[in-house]
Amino acid sequence: MISRDRTSAYAIEGELGPPMVPGGAAPAGFDLTAMIGAVDRSQMLATLAATIEETVKLRSSCGFVLAAIDHLGRINDAYGFDVADEVIAAVAKRMQSQLRGKDHLGHLSGNKIGVILHNCTPDDLMIASDRLLVGVRNEVVQTSAGPVAATVTIGASRFRAMPAA
Repeated sequence: MISRDRTSAYAIEGELGPPMVPGGAAPAGFDLTAMIGAVDRSQMLATLAATIEETVKLRSSCGFVLAAIDHLGRINDAYGFDVADEVIAAVAKRMQSQLRGKDHLGHLSGNKIGVILHNCTPDDLMIASDRLLVGVRNEVVQTSAGPVAATVTIGASRFRAMPAA
């Protein structure tokens, strides 16, 4: 098992503050993590590390799904940042509604949302990924600018702890 001390990276990420927009200033009241009711990148990475440690300890398995909201730049260009934030929040909420109680969802960056799946078989990973895809694309997102179609592209990986030799 490879382990890295991420303490200094977490400190640096905390000092960076909210993402910047063209023009150099963060939007007033910008708190996307609060909007989607999920953890932020540093919390997600810490949760992933703890999940992997637990998986090794219990000789179990876990999965990680990375979802990217498709064409978010086009939504920004067509409707503005506020509507794009509404789309990100709606997509995250839809994804959250598809998860089991012990699974975790977090906002990693811009259009990227991560999901940690506990006790995850290969079949579980495929089923969860399909549920997430369908849960997002089934209905348009109702925004302050009207309905906006949203889809995601998903990548997934599974970690299985091997018995000690």
